[in-house]
Amino acid sequence: MLGGDSAPPTFGDASKEPKFRHPVASFFHMAFRVAAMVTYLLCQFFSDNFVLNFVVIIVLLSFDFWTVKNVSGRLLVGLRWWNEVTEEGGSKWVFESRKDQSRVTAVESRLFWFSLYISLLVWIFFCFTAIFRLNVSWLLVAAVGLSFNVANVVGYSKCNRDAQKKLQGVAASVAGNFLASQGKNMVMQSVRSFMGGGGGSEGQGGPAPGDSARFS
Repeated sequence: MLGGDSAPPTFGDASKEPKFRHPVASFFHMAFRVAAMVTYLLCQFFSDNFVLNFVVIIVLLSFDFWTVKNVSGRLLVGLRWWNEVTEEGGSKWVFESRKDQSRVTAVESRLFWFSLYISLLVWIFFCFTAIFRLNVSWLLVAAVGLSFNVANVVGYSKCNRDAQKKLQGVAASVAGNFLASQGKNMVMQSVRSFMGGGGGSEGQGGPAPGDSARFS
């Protein structure tokens, strides 16, 4: 392993933030969802077997859902969500956010959120198209794709709001501690200056013992 002094020379702005810190995660974040949508549009030109087309699209949607939920969301935006079943049988949302957001780049964040909402709109369009064509079979496929995308959009939107609330709470706590510390320091300085000024005035107020004896 090379030492710190033997790093290769860099040209341009060495401190410039890289656009993609996680290129593999960014690729697969887009690959499965684009493949599912393209397959939905073009599969009938290559195969008339609806069952085969259905299975291929559902597999791609499942890969996309798992990748976004467990990998790309955690790496690209520092967020993760999941559901837990409570003892009463209900569903509980659990959110996780990365404390250190320094590895989240603006390009990867925009890629994540834009693709999330654009995919949702595309599957809504597919649903309306199948309804207008009165094609129940393909409406089922589009509905499955829509449900997967709605789950990720809702989950990450709630997770993002939860992360912002936590960040605001931390900022408010730090600001409160800072103000309390500054106020305490100001009070202590005021007390010290008051006591110091009072001591000086006492020393200057009365005559010294030697002077009183001299004029008696």
